[in-house]
Amino acid sequence: MQDELEKVEIRSPVSGTVTAVFAEEGALGFGLLFVIQDTENLIVKTNINEFDLAAVNLGDRVNIRADATGNTVFTGTLSRIAPTSTFTANGSIQNGATAEFECEVTVSSGNKGLKIGMNTRISIITEQKRNVYTVPFEAVTTNESGENIIYIAVLQEDESYLTEAVPVTTSMEIDRRIEVSADALADGVLVIRDAEGIQAGMLVTPRIHSNH
Repeated sequence: MQDELEKVEIRSPVSGTVTAVFAEEGALGFGLLFVIQDTENLIVKTNINEFDLAAVNLGDRVNIRADATGNTVFTGTLSRIAPTSTFTANGSIQNGATAEFECEVTVSSGNKGLKIGMNTRISIITEQKRNVYTVPFEAVTTNESGENIIYIAVLQEDESYLTEAVPVTTSMEIDRRIEVSADALADGVLVIRDAEGIQAGMLVTPRIHSNH
């Protein structure tokens, strides 16, 4: 039996790094012996709400942040979307407002700093634009004709500022901000952040906030 034992080999079905050892020398070899993980090719698992599922596609670029790595942004690709929603504790498929679909994000190379088991936050980029103007949602309101407008502060000859209504076209929305475009918009134009209670021709004192 000792001779047979010396000939025994334990083979892993996958390549990777041994990250945990449960086997003990001299003990019977059954149950979980080793944990082997691929520490180079990481995957982030997450759930996507049913209402957001139509906006994402396989191959979408993903930005990844980890609680343990501060403001460092890692990149990845949405590589899998489950064909069914997640299951409840009794084995039935979730539906209704709570339905979520498990997804996987393949982390790109250059993931130094990410470790298996870390908590992460992801942002799936479904659309991207550059060199556009955005304002807080609260800055956009409508006029009597139903047009979307914002209010800007215009410098007068006496150094005071009066508000002026500017019709705008709205587009992308993200993180409580909305893209706006209008001929009157340019770098340096002062936009009123909250349109509630504002009317054209009001005297205001601007306080400058830096936003992109």
